Amino acid sequence: MENLNRLTSRYKEDQRILDLKAALVTGDVKIEHTIGAQQAFIIRALYDLGVVNHVFVALDKEEAAYLQNTLDNISDDRTISLLPDSFKRPLHFDELDSHNVLQRTEAINRISLKLGRG
Repeated sequence: MENLNRLTSRYKEDQRILDLKAALVTGDVKIEHTIGAQQAFIIRALYDLGVVNHVFVALDKEEAAYLQNTLDNISDDRTISLLPDSFKRPLHFDELDSHNVLQRTEAINRISLKLGRG
């Protein structure tokens, strides 16, 4: 655990992370060209620096699940929510996946409660 704390501290102190935090004030930011779990450590550093309520869009379900799992493992008691698509197959909007619909509803409810709207 101490190694994880040291690593996250180094990210928070990195000038590139501080520049990224400043850029987020003026608009959206796209994080590219990261390797492995690096994106999750950047996200955690930004959160620790006071940038809260993130929304991330992944290229596919697997990438989103990987990011969610990594963030869950390196974050302290924070709820990381995944909003999967509601459909069983792409472009087949008439076939709902009830498990994904339930997971989306739970995630939206958690977000609403955190924002004070629930």
